[in-house]
Amino acid sequence: MAAAAALVAAVFGLSAAPASAVSGNGLRTMDFYAYAEAGETVAVSFARVTNVTVVQPDGTEVFTCSTQPCTYAGTAPMSGVWLVRYVESSDNLSVWSVTVRDADDVPIPGRVWAEQYAISNTGFGPRTFTATYLSEFGVQYRSQFTGHVGWVFHIAASNRGVMFNDGSCLSAYRSVPEAGMVEAANPPLAAMNGDDYTTVGDCADKGLVRYRIFLGEEPAPDMPASTANWADGRTAQQWVLPEYQNPTIGDLAFSRAVGGLGGTITGTLSGQSGTVRVLLDFDGDGTADPEDRAFDVATGVGAFSVNWDGLDGLGEPVPASTGFRVFVELTAEAEIHFLESDVEGRTGGIQVTRLNGPGAPDSRLSWNDSYLPAARATTTSPLSADRVDSTGGVHAWGFNGNGWGNGRIIDDWMYIYPSANAEIVVAGEPDTSGGPALAPTGASSGGVAAAVAGAVLLLGAVVVSTRRRTRRRPA
Repeated sequence: MAAAAALVAAVFGLSAAPASAVSGNGLRTMDFYAYAEAGETVAVSFARVTNVTVVQPDGTEVFTCSTQPCTYAGTAPMSGVWLVRYVESSDNLSVWSVTVRDADDVPIPGRVWAEQYAISNTGFGPRTFTATYLSEFGVQYRSQFTGHVGWVFHIAASNRGVMFNDGSCLSAYRSVPEAGMVEAANPPLAAMNGDDYTTVGDCADKGLVRYRIFLGEEPAPDMPASTANWADGRTAQQWVLPEYQNPTIGDLAFSRAVGGLGGTITGTLSGQSGTVRVLLDFDGDGTADPEDRAFDVATGVGAFSVNWDGLDGLGEPVPASTGFRVFVELTAEAEIHFLESDVEGRTGGIQVTRLNGPGAPDSRLSWNDSYLPAARATTTSPLSADRVDSTGGVHAWGFNGNGWGNGRIIDDWMYIYPSANAEIVVAGEPDTSGGPALAPTGASSGGVAAAVAGAVLLLGAVVVSTRRRTRRRPA
């Protein structure tokens, strides 16, 4: 076992990791992807199992396991992404490896990834490992997991994490029970039903981004930005190693509804998908007052629109003669949620660092476990945190069969703020009574450096300290 684990460590660049690293042994059903150039070799080895399939980039199934161990090595006939599918529903500690090798049979690090890892460990042995996360917009994070213990636990990541299961595709910014599980009320905390939340949902058209996970290494820098050759035949999400893309908001406009009450705010989000916040400032004072209206919309890259019913924040109609300011922002740039489900122990916690983008490196991490009601044999402290330094590991708890993470989805997140924003001033329609109306000033848009002064005052100083945090952690 030690020799096999050492081999896998070398394959995945985990020479500094202990022999129990998750890349070495113990998996449930999952898919691996491997990028190989024409003439390179894709090598696969799974011990004591007979349920592995290998598909080359043109969709040809080149290997199906029928004997133990399952081993395969094949030369890539073209450049592209291979699929290695492993199917296993029983608990096991089978040793595995997936690697890409050059013409001299030397392993090439950073060529193998997955979108989730299902880790099996029937002996509840602690796992310590590293991973690098990559999004389609070029964002990269590196994580260190220390002392994570679970019979079978899963790790994944997206830009939304745990979402409300109401079709909005908006992040709930909290840890929750797993789907199908209900935790009883524990006054003053209410009961929680895992089915009220989702980590998947039908959210692709609303900008849900799943990060790709490279165990023990960073993505190989020689990979292309994208390739059309994918083993699973996909025609979208063909990115491989894109450069970092800065988000911008442009084309901001307002059109009044027929009759003059309310209207529609439209714009375009470029660079990164995310959640767009639209704030209507009716008195134009640059602060978010109770009378103002705010809308959050989950959107992909491209056009977005928000319908306004003509009411202010207190439910009163806003006359068409009233001019107002429209502020729009991307609530979080390079957002990522680290999802870990059914992990009974996390004795060393998690450490995460953003590797690129504005202000990198950045190791500030947030979480909110304060909604979880049921008492457990172990707990975590503090229950919630907002952008604390994760260096050395945070958000930890002791191991127990009914530990803090048992049967739960634990959500930790990071983001850049402030981000892209834009502003326009909407003139009121002529008022025969002589009431004042704001004159239009045109529109402005762009990233942080190009932000309008009024937008920075309102969105940076007020929304981030009041609206944004209130939405994420309601009282």
